[in-house]
Amino acid sequence: MTEQESARARELFGQAVDLYANGSYFEAFDLFKKGAEMGYPAAQYNLGYCYMNGHGTDPDLALAVEWYRRGAENGDAAAQCALGNCYAQGQGIEKDNTQAAIWFEKSAKQGFYYAQHNLGLCYLYGIGKPIVKSSALFWLRKSAENGYAPSLEELKKL
Repeated sequence: MTEQESARARELFGQAVDLYANGSYFEAFDLFKKGAEMGYPAAQYNLGYCYMNGHGTDPDLALAVEWYRRGAENGDAAAQCALGNCYAQGQGIEKDNTQAAIWFEKSAKQGFYYAQHNLGLCYLYGIGKPIVKSSALFWLRKSAENGYAPSLEELKKL
């Protein structure tokens, strides 16, 4: 993507976020789709989210996974975590705890608190990862430090 294309994709994404925040899901969906097709990772994640939740379009779990994957492969931490959730829950794709943990880890390493929490649980309960309490504690603490209350609650149980 050229610098000019990237700037245009960012502009479309910003407009889409504003529309979405105001409840204009159909208009936001169209702009997320344009940005996503241009290769903008945050738009790819948001387009997947729209497909997952039926915002501005009919729900389509397979398309949600496809767009989450594109965003995830382009480095978007939210998309990586969302793709991990799809694998963990078997939504739009066959359930695969190993793949879920892989995507949670990619996202967690970028500082995404929800993925840090999920990765901590993977290590705590042996979900797609071996049970390693020290790793579970590390990731749950990281998530709690980033303000995610469920991680703090999980730590209190340990």
